[in-house]
Amino acid sequence: MDTKQKKRRFLVISNIVISVLAAAAIICCFILPLWKVELSVLFTDELGNTVKQLTYADKNDTGVRYTSAGRSVKAAALLDIDSFGGSFSGSGKELINSFVDALCEKDLQISFTGSFSSADMIKTVFDNDLSRAEALLDKMVDSFITDTEKIIGEVLQTALSVGVKEAVRQTVDAVIKADSDAYEEITKEFTQSDKDKIDDIIDSVIGAIMDDNATVDSVTETVLESADDIQHIIAGIDRFKEDAELYDDEMRASLKENAEELLKQFADEDGRLNLKDTLVSFVINAANEALENVDTGSERKNYIFGMSSSETVKSIPSLTEASDTLKAQVKTVVFNAGDGIAAKFIVLLMAVSGVLLAVFLFMLFYPILRTLTNISAENPGFSMFLPIFGGLTAFTLLVILPSVFPGIIKSMAAEGGIFSFSADVMAVLNAVSVKFSSGTLIAFVFAAALFVFSFFYEHQRRSLKKELAAAQPLTAPEQPQQYYEPAQEQYTGPQTQTDEQTPKQ
Repeated sequence: MDTKQKKRRFLVISNIVISVLAAAAIICCFILPLWKVELSVLFTDELGNTVKQLTYADKNDTGVRYTSAGRSVKAAALLDIDSFGGSFSGSGKELINSFVDALCEKDLQISFTGSFSSADMIKTVFDNDLSRAEALLDKMVDSFITDTEKIIGEVLQTALSVGVKEAVRQTVDAVIKADSDAYEEITKEFTQSDKDKIDDIIDSVIGAIMDDNATVDSVTETVLESADDIQHIIAGIDRFKEDAELYDDEMRASLKENAEELLKQFADEDGRLNLKDTLVSFVINAANEALENVDTGSERKNYIFGMSSSETVKSIPSLTEASDTLKAQVKTVVFNAGDGIAAKFIVLLMAVSGVLLAVFLFMLFYPILRTLTNISAENPGFSMFLPIFGGLTAFTLLVILPSVFPGIIKSMAAEGGIFSFSADVMAVLNAVSVKFSSGTLIAFVFAAALFVFSFFYEHQRRSLKKELAAAQPLTAPEQPQQYYEPAQEQYTGPQTQTDEQTPKQ
């Protein structure tokens, strides 16, 4: 086999492999999200201190306080902390303080995501009806609900643990301090070991509540067992022995009745607990109320966990009902904004994205097209510029550049350059991170590998081109065509007519 055949075989095999990889990259663009944005908040000590300051601010305070950056910020309370103090001896500040500290200690990170598919963008190019915007908004709401469920699952256990432990701590402190004469003696008898045991008992109750198969009966049984364990701990302290004996069968029955009554508020008809779903419904219901207030321009209501002070748990709609209502509210707000301009703008962005995506996909399809058309050519090679440019550009625009911008803004703000933010805003910026991902990652890897391989490929392609040009047979130069004119008779002068030529009269 001569060198020309070897090089041609190399190019043919390379074209087939490149086409298969290009097809895989195109398929991944449709299987994976075209663009996914994840907004995360990490609870750091800096953010925790900021949350406490904003939370403790007097809600009636209209004064101005100055930050280290010199910017003025009006004090405003984010939460009505007095509403949290009903079940506690304190004002509620200690509860929120403990809760924020617990979140920061766990380095808890909560995230919200939004994703966009290639199919939705491409479809909008051919059909730019406003229903495309509706479908996109529904997907975003579904993503919000899914993220909310995850956050509730992560935060709920911490919130319950902190709330119950804070209530127990305040109760124990109140009992101990009631006998001021024996305060030091009681403190010595109630050791740290006893406190740790109580914390473990509380954790076991919360674990029973958070169990996927939790029911009213199972949690109530755990509560009663925990109460027995706590009675045993209290009975070990001499000063409270008599108080521990007051916990008799009648009080135990009363505790069981109260626990069941409370738990049934969060249970379905079969007695199965759905505490997480209920709290998610609270959050979604709060979002519904907020959107309704935006749409109608009514005065904002004070909601705690999505439930106003006059509502009960049972009055909150189910998760499905709350989700459907939220979708309707979001679409109402968007379609009413600017007489529908917002919805049209969304569809326009989707259509533009679809056109750009179609161009990008054509660049990836180019190797497949050239492989099919050049398969029988003497030199089947072709330029790799389009697939390399398309694969690298798409991922760069969707992921690399957006990922760089937040870091640049933070660094410029931290250095006090162009941007200048208050200390509170900087604390939030430092805790917030934005991550971008895209299904074009496969195309990016493919294009990067193709860029490296193109050096070998181009060498073989050009070498074969030169060999084919050199192997062309040399032909004699084509002679110009000769044109010969017929010989002209020479003029011999006037001729005399003979008798035969002279016409007879």
